[in-house]
Amino acid sequence: MSAQLNEQVLGYIETTGQALGIALKMADANEAQRAESVEKVAKLADLLKQAGLVDDHETEKAAGQLANPSQALDILQNVLTHYHGELKQAQAKVASVTIGCGVSDSAGDPAVARYEKQSNYAGHRRGNDELAPSDLAMLGLLDRR
Repeated sequence: MSAQLNEQVLGYIETTGQALGIALKMADANEAQRAESVEKVAKLADLLKQAGLVDDHETEKAAGQLANPSQALDILQNVLTHYHGELKQAQAKVASVTIGCGVSDSAGDPAVARYEKQSNYAGHRRGNDELAPSDLAMLGLLDRR
């Protein structure tokens, strides 16, 4: 063999070794991610069962779906839709309970309700014709009947 051919063969072997080393590192990283995701999938399936979003007999199927990234995103979307609906119901319930309790800074958000003082000093007495804000709220509810 000629010296040039020997150098080419050695270069090929060195380049192949580097490529295989990179591939081995990628395979190790991929295996570590897969092992980590298997643990997380099992925990998430149990959490879905504990939250009442999945029945006992559906836990394995949910784990299989969580292992698939596309189906996991579908599950995430369904969970968010479910809890967003519950949040809206809870906000409506809180709003109905807090009628007449404060003035809201933003339309319909009772979480930012604050007390707004109607007079300059404590013990302010209303005149004969003046109604308290709570009285006005109560009359508004009675008028709706």
